Amino acid sequence: MRACRRERESTAGPGAAGAAGQSDHDAAPLRETDLSVRRRDRAARVPGAVGEPVRAVGDGEPAAGGGGGGGGGVGPLPVRPRRAGSAGQRRGGGATRSGSGPAAVAGWSALVGLTAAVFTAPGFAVFTDLLAGWVLTPGRGTITWMLFVADPRGRRAHDAYHRFVRVGRWSMTALWRVLAVHAVAVFAPAGVVILDCDDTVYNKTGRAINGTGTFRDAVRSTRARVVYAWGLNLVIITLRVTPPGGGCPLGLPINMRVHHKGGRSTVELAAQMIREIADWPPGRQLHLYADGAYATLVGADLPRTVVTSRLRRDAALYQPAPPPHRQTRTPPHQGRPAAHPTRTRRRGHRLGRRRDRPAR
Repeated sequence: MRACRRERESTAGPGAAGAAGQSDHDAAPLRETDLSVRRRDRAARVPGAVGEPVRAVGDGEPAAGGGGGGGGGVGPLPVRPRRAGSAGQRRGGGATRSGSGPAAVAGWSALVGLTAAVFTAPGFAVFTDLLAGWVLTPGRGTITWMLFVADPRGRRAHDAYHRFVRVGRWSMTALWRVLAVHAVAVFAPAGVVILDCDDTVYNKTGRAINGTGTFRDAVRSTRARVVYAWGLNLVIITLRVTPPGGGCPLGLPINMRVHHKGGRSTVELAAQMIREIADWPPGRQLHLYADGAYATLVGADLPRTVVTSRLRRDAALYQPAPPPHRQTRTPPHQGRPAAHPTRTRRRGHRLGRRRDRPAR
């Protein structure tokens, strides 16, 4: 207590000498902004400073208890001056424009509106809600989590969204076509369309999910150790996009297939998707890049497509196998051939004699 009084006497100046003898409860309240940074921890022990509300003080507002100099206060805390043009800047360095929020919403609505022809009118309303919930949900990308954001009031039944995904009147191929045509028109309006192809394991767990299985995880596997993961094996074809600011190219998915064990191979699925993409932007040349697993696409006779892949230096290359040729031949006789009449009579005669033989 004595140390606190000495501190107030030394900092308050000569005009506050008579106030030292007053009670501690009569001390003038202190604010956090009235003290320097070094004295904040000391002021916390002053009885008059405990429990007082803190109010922000402007740059031009004088502090309570006196002005600058050796008065009762030291004024507001110094604020580091901002650099010119730093107000409203993001971490990337670009300034936020006024009205960028409405412009982004309008762009999103226009992009989603391109898919209206793929669905029916009720289906498009459900798809819009699910897509908005998928973008804005902070948790797992499941339908239940999407509905917390997209339909918190429960305007539709919960199973209506599940029925839309399972048996709705819409086509995934048509939806990919809308996205691919728009992406090529925006990011590759002229020249050769550069594509990349690869397969990846999407970790998906559940009681009954179509297409799940154990596949090799190429991300965690090495030459000495192969790692397997449970999930969906997705074959994806992406459009190579160069960012405006430079840097590593980005891959925008424009087509996808799920590889099922026992079904078509990943190479066959990739060839099927390339033939679909070649028909979407008519007349455009395609250049596909893939790893060594898809090297056989070179001989797949893909329309207007150049394939760049990796082969072994000692690989044995052959011409494509000719199509199977079926030889025409006369149909085989129906049933068993008829026996010779003489042999039939003899066999019947012998059988007859055996039947007429008396029993012993």
